[in-house]
Amino acid sequence: MERTIPLKPIIDPIIRIEPNFKHNLWGGTKLRDLYQKQCDTDPFTESWELAVHPNGTSTVATGKNRNLPLDQYFRKAGKEALGENVDPEKRFPILIKYIDAKDNLSVQVHPDDAYAKEHENQYGKNELWYVMESDPDAFIYYGFNKDTDEGEVRDRIDAGTLTEILNKVPVQKGDSYYVKAGTVHAIGKGTLICEIQQSSDVTYRLYDFKRKDAEGNYRELHIKQSLDVLNYQKTPLSSESTSRKNKENLLAENPYFKTEEYRVADQCTLSGSTSSFTALNFIEGRGTIHTGETSLTFKPADTFLLSAQAIEFHIEGACTFLKTTV
Repeated sequence: MERTIPLKPIIDPIIRIEPNFKHNLWGGTKLRDLYQKQCDTDPFTESWELAVHPNGTSTVATGKNRNLPLDQYFRKAGKEALGENVDPEKRFPILIKYIDAKDNLSVQVHPDDAYAKEHENQYGKNELWYVMESDPDAFIYYGFNKDTDEGEVRDRIDAGTLTEILNKVPVQKGDSYYVKAGTVHAIGKGTLICEIQQSSDVTYRLYDFKRKDAEGNYRELHIKQSLDVLNYQKTPLSSESTSRKNKENLLAENPYFKTEEYRVADQCTLSGSTSSFTALNFIEGRGTIHTGETSLTFKPADTFLLSAQAIEFHIEGACTFLKTTV
């Protein structure tokens, strides 16, 4: 029997989340074709699965608060849903999104908290990439392949040769990479990624392959800011992937979030914590989540939020999922 703590009447122990969709010129149709995500505009390139941000907010899809935007739900539910580590009066600490790259994303970098707060009045951005699907030739750009400096980077931006000093890394389903603030990076074409990040939308573009938008204009670059925040040292390569069953695989643990991958052969029971809500992103498989007297079915690419008061939950069905707490 799953253990729970009595909840406020307005709180569901677990809810499914309805995403907020975004559109960019580099996007594809995998979110629709593979996962039946529905949006009024096609193609849609990002699915903000768990977001409370001025640029996009997800919605409660099940239970007593169905159709309520998450920011309003959290104001009602407070720490009983969010957990002791989260201040309901401050911005929700993380943002989880799916990104479908039909073409290369811009070469970019994110600032740390100190720079972002001073210049953007936002959080910085550290993020985890988990590859959900990939074409045979899928890749990412991840950090510099040698030590460099501001002068060389500026010259290569002007010459269009910046990617020559970046690590071009082949990727496949199940790979994960932690992208620390200051790391130059880009998601390559043919890659569908689950991105777990600080709740920030600050991105500085260094290079955009000389593409034009729908109006025929080059997209804005942020050269000064990029050069201010870049880590110019060579980036060591490492990916985390595992085939272990019913074992957690720690993908990232930092001051902002902790994410684990679970590959379940049949069923599993996990513990929650009053310190934090629990976000679940299902990568593959179908089944049912149970906590207390509440049960919800899941399928690939579904996202769920478990209340901090859901101390234990049970998952039935062979599946792979990501579990994130703060």
